Amino acid sequence: MIEIDIKGKSYGSDAVLGPIKMKILPKTTLALLGPSGVGKSTFLRIICGLDHAFSGSIINNAKTSMVFQEPTLLPWRTALQNITLISGANEETAIAVLEELGLASKQDQFPNQLSVGQQRRLSLARAFAANPQFLIMDEPFTSLDKSLVDEMLKLTKKLIKTREVTTLFVTHSQREAEYLSDEIFELSGNPATLVKQKP
Repeated sequence: MIEIDIKGKSYGSDAVLGPIKMKILPKTTLALLGPSGVGKSTFLRIICGLDHAFSGSIINNAKTSMVFQEPTLLPWRTALQNITLISGANEETAIAVLEELGLASKQDQFPNQLSVGQQRRLSLARAFAANPQFLIMDEPFTSLDKSLVDEMLKLTKKLIKTREVTTLFVTHSQREAEYLSDEIFELSGNPATLVKQKP
């Protein structure tokens, strides 16, 4: 279980996050909505342990993987190497995940030889190859057209379900949040606080 108890987060005199207290139960998927600039990325950095300059505490002992807004692939490495070098997975595991995501025939290709959709799937494969207990997804479908978003949503939901991984999914899209998550929260206000959407 991930336990979040943020009292506040500021940059100088600018208060970004107000009190945020929540628990993320194992094997659940939570969606986080909020406008640009509200503090979603700051919130994620704190949960990931990348930002310790805040008041409060985070208990996260789970093995964590992250899928970013952009694929952040290594252009000089093959699809297979992009998984093994970053996730630490062995080749057998990496190939199995590539196959699961329909990229088995692309393992020796470089990112610039892949379509936008294939790059996004490779980014997803890299995250799951690490066999995480906790997956954080930071607006991973940004800039994709609707058909690709739908494809990625279906793949992601299938992987989350079969791997039983706890997931925090950040998005601007209510539709995406409703499709993928068990519960939906909204980050809003100044400083931002968390409100759970009613079913």
